This record gives sequence, C-alpha cells and structure tokens, in this order.
Amino acid sequence: MGVGFLVDPSASEAEVLYEMAYRIPDAYVEFYAVGLPVVPGTERPATPEIVSSTVVWKDPAEKGTWSCPVGQYGRAWERRHEEERR
Repeated sequence: MGVGFLVDPSASEAEVLYEMAYRIPDAYVEFYAVGLPVVPGTERPATPEIVSSTVVWKDPAEKGTWSCPVGQYGRAWERRHEEERR
C-alpha cells in the first residue's frame, strides 16, 4: 500500500513542504497505528505550520512552547531530552 497526494506545481517550496509535513502523520498512522511526530516529552502529535517561509513542527496544545523546523525533529528531540535530564 502506498501513500500519495497532488501538489500544485505553482506552489512555493514552503507550501509544498507544508503539504507533505501535514500528510506524514496521517500516512504513518495508517501504516503503524501511531501518531507521529509527537511533541517531545508528551504524547501529543505535533502539527506543521509555515512561519516566515519555513515549515516547522509546533505543539498545537501549547502555543509558543515548542517548535522545530521540519527535517530537524531528531535534533530537537535530543535537545529537549538533554534539558529534561538537567
């Protein structure tokens, strides 16, 4: 089973990346029955948002408390866990 979607060829790079990021959690849930990516330290799924032409993952439940650029989630996760250990 595959996952796909249409992309508007006139869309900006940020808009295309946003659409991909927006659909990744749904596709992952369909395949593995797990919502991803999660906000570090929680079980809440992060949501994508375009901020100044950059697509970021954000915590939808707590505005402004956590975000990271799409593609840098692993580093943001590690950084959050290091802060919690201190």
